[in-house]
Amino acid sequence: MATQTSKALADQINKAFQDQDWDFFKETLSDDFTWKLIGYKTVGRKEFFDMMKDMPPESTFTPTNIVMNDDYIVVESDGPIAKLKDREQQHYFCDIYKIKDGKIIHMTSYMDTALMQEEDKCRREAQQPA
Repeated sequence: MATQTSKALADQINKAFQDQDWDFFKETLSDDFTWKLIGYKTVGRKEFFDMMKDMPPESTFTPTNIVMNDDYIVVESDGPIAKLKDREQQHYFCDIYKIKDGKIIHMTSYMDTALMQEEDKCRREAQQPA
């Protein structure tokens, strides 16, 4: 994959996450896609979509750095603000995409998994009837 094509794909990936355009990912993820969330777990294609459907609609992702070569795209991003019981805290991400034949075959995500789990817990508790 040429670096210019990698740049176009990186831009499309970032826009798809920002717009929550899951159809883009249905077309772009390989059938055997895996997503490794460092410090948490590794999931496949189906689990990726299951997790994405729970993403709050107000989530925003701002790429701050993109590095690429022929087979990899690395994107550092500022994520949404986590609203917790006693504070708000910024999410930060570093995602590494492995590309083969124009498809994303693997993604590795570095993030504050404890913050994500705390935020999910607060969101679930807020949805519980009083």
